[in-house]
Amino acid sequence: LANFSGHDLGTMAISDSLFLKKYDRFERVKFEHILWLQADSNYTEIHTSTDTFIYSTVLKKVETILPEDQFFRVHRGFIVNKNSITGFAGNTLIINDQKIPVSNQYRKMVFSWFNTI
Repeated sequence: LANFSGHDLGTMAISDSLFLKKYDRFERVKFEHILWLQADSNYTEIHTSTDTFIYSTVLKKVETILPEDQFFRVHRGFIVNKNSITGFAGNTLIINDQKIPVSNQYRKMVFSWFNTI
């Protein structure tokens, strides 16, 4: 058995991933593979590059464990990984082929991210 006395367990945590439950086990999903999160009443859908995970918890609670410099709320019901955005049109972000609405409340912040010509 390893001796963890004298170590700060927080610094030993895996900080580049979440372990998301799928069926009877937890799968490691790196933050970079999470594309967006979507609220559905009291459920949260976490969309990755290969799968969708559904949790019976509100989006606001999941938001607290995401890296603040990478994930941003763009709508009451959506949080996006800024690095996964592939385009935009009007008040809509595009992540691969999925359209994500941007509410007026977040519009100025979100569209300031893009350098356009």
